Amino acid sequence: MRHGGRIPAVLGIVALALTAGASIAPSLRPPVALASEGLVHSWVLDEDSGSAVGFAVAVPTGTSPDLLPGSHVLDPGADAAPAERRAALEAAERQRAWVAAGTVPGADGPHAPLARTALLDLHTATHSPDGEVQAPQAAPTGAWRYIWPRDAAFAAVALARTGHADDAVAVLSFFDGVEVTPQGYHARYRPDGSVAGDGRAPQLDGAGWLLWATAEVTAAAPPTEVEDVRRRLADVTAVAGDLLMTATSAPDRLPPPSSDYWELPETRLTLGTAMPVLTGLDALATLHEGAGRAAEGAAARTRLGEVRDAVVHVFGPTWPREAGGRHQDAALAMALPPFQDAALPGAEAAWRLSARGMARPAGGLAPGQEWGESDYSWTPQTALYALAAASLGDDAQAHDRLDWLASHTTLTGSIPEKVGPDGGSAQVAPLIWSTSLVLLTLAELD
Repeated sequence: MRHGGRIPAVLGIVALALTAGASIAPSLRPPVALASEGLVHSWVLDEDSGSAVGFAVAVPTGTSPDLLPGSHVLDPGADAAPAERRAALEAAERQRAWVAAGTVPGADGPHAPLARTALLDLHTATHSPDGEVQAPQAAPTGAWRYIWPRDAAFAAVALARTGHADDAVAVLSFFDGVEVTPQGYHARYRPDGSVAGDGRAPQLDGAGWLLWATAEVTAAAPPTEVEDVRRRLADVTAVAGDLLMTATSAPDRLPPPSSDYWELPETRLTLGTAMPVLTGLDALATLHEGAGRAAEGAAARTRLGEVRDAVVHVFGPTWPREAGGRHQDAALAMALPPFQDAALPGAEAAWRLSARGMARPAGGLAPGQEWGESDYSWTPQTALYALAAASLGDDAQAHDRLDWLASHTTLTGSIPEKVGPDGGSAQVAPLIWSTSLVLLTLAELD
């Protein structure tokens, strides 16, 4: 995909055959063809000023871009203007230096190429071409170009686990001051912090994931910087913590029904909300305790125990997607480490059986056993099961799922949102949630 240093603006605007975004509601079936092969940075010359201007490009389907070595920066070509080529070379060197400054999980194993590409995708999504850190959009094109609290939280933890704690703090800081409702964070935000305004209901799980990420990022910070991290993320901790404590204040201690990662209206409590709430309460207690707030930490720890007992009573021992339901959901992995200190009663056995009902023709998993279409594998749920397997010490299963993910990347080596029944990539790439989960799995295996 060489264009002599000129990338037409149309490349950043890929037409989609649907209007919904990264929601994975069954109503979106059947998935459209791949919307992008990946995300790269490009530089073009502003002829009025004579300086180079950088921007992100969604790589069109079926194209393999010429990238500068060790980077996701588009090679402008030998005939590019000097300022344009210099800017691209400097951007590529920043990416290489960034990777080198951290760690590459699985660097000595068979998945090193997958890890390096995932890191480059994560860097490209969380850094502007000139190096400014930003909260990542879920994917680089169309209606995925919003910031989901869940996706950003996982990206922040992946950044922290790979040695980029300061970038992780900057990502989470995006949520300091965004609009939050009594029912939770909004499902999606624009890059300027405003609400997407697409009618999706707020989601309680966002508060849980942001607290989890805040605790993980704080724990990963160098000892001399921990207090600064706590200070920078204090407002996120307070807002998300208040949401979860209020949401679990009913006498039965169960959180109310809320839209979860399926992004559908829910009338019954789902595992996709209950598990992030538990994870978030645990993180809240840890954050209070680490900051020396003993009373607040004790209150959060007590609430965690009460909510855990209530959730185990309602969902155990079979752990269905909905309270009182029969079918299981990929959120079952969230009832296991690393999201819980230990597998909740009956959850590991249920999880090991659950994949059979979610298996898809290409070899990956669907979001749940009652998912509305039967052909497409979803990479975030497949990667989520890989992470759970690694956390349980089931390295064989973790590697098998990573092998599958590595063999179903796009032409740029990125992880797509879906894989079709014929094994071809589908929808959009890279999906930052999947990218982050792969890095976390490899770090867990290390």
